[in-house]
Amino acid sequence: MKSICAMILLIRITAMAQTAPVSRYAIGPVSVGTSYLSTTKVVANGTTVTQGHAVKLDNNGNVIECAVSDVEFLGIAAATVVGNGTSAVEVATRGVIAAMIENDSTTNHIAGIGTGNVGLVRDLGQASSTSISVGVKILGKFLETKSAGSTALVQLYGPGHFGAQVQGADLPAVTRIRGFGAALVSPTTSSVAYIPDVPYACTISGWTIGIVPGGSATVKVWRVADGTGLPSSGNSINTSGLQLASNTRVRSTVTSDFTSTAILAHDALAIAVTAVSGSPSELDVFVECDQ
Repeated sequence: MKSICAMILLIRITAMAQTAPVSRYAIGPVSVGTSYLSTTKVVANGTTVTQGHAVKLDNNGNVIECAVSDVEFLGIAAATVVGNGTSAVEVATRGVIAAMIENDSTTNHIAGIGTGNVGLVRDLGQASSTSISVGVKILGKFLETKSAGSTALVQLYGPGHFGAQVQGADLPAVTRIRGFGAALVSPTTSSVAYIPDVPYACTISGWTIGIVPGGSATVKVWRVADGTGLPSSGNSINTSGLQLASNTRVRSTVTSDFTSTAILAHDALAIAVTAVSGSPSELDVFVECDQ
């Protein structure tokens, strides 16, 4: 009898050990909708968010509709709510939700912020983010083909997605400072140095004159168009000339003495000495020209 009771007790203990406990608490992420994850935020006072419109957070952390071509995005409003300071709206941030569209949508095309209507979603005309500029906000992709002005299901990727195509306009502007110049040995007022070639268009932005061992000098830049021969004094693009009054070197970004600062590719150029003192052994001139 004792062995039978011990066996029954062992069976009951084993069964209890194999039964998983039931938690009273939800674990892991939980969606408050049936097909999307969402958050609930207060609508900015005095504004209205419309169901299906793209929304973002303002500087106070309240929900407002996305502006045209916006780069900020929280999600899609799940209801229409008028902001009164306390009223809140559910916003789908990931998953599937219907969005109001401003142009025709195509299944699997990338969805972005509208470019002509506040809060609307736009088909960006591409199926891959690699074909969309890095400066364009991506919301997700369309799951159905619909006509402009209607709603279309969108698979939201969540905040923080942009195109992956880098274009020239997406890069910071770069100014390359180039230029032309000459070293004139034992310069006199009849010294002229012809520049072999400047193979790019540029704009004169500054100039430097150096003199060895010291003294003063004035120079002018001559210029004629490519194919018209070498320039002469009648082709000067300076009025009084560029001057080193004393010491051994001067650099300036003042270009007011130039009658024109535009240099075309392959213009024929020369640097001419119009005044010099101190019997220098060398006169160095460099003209900065930004491309």
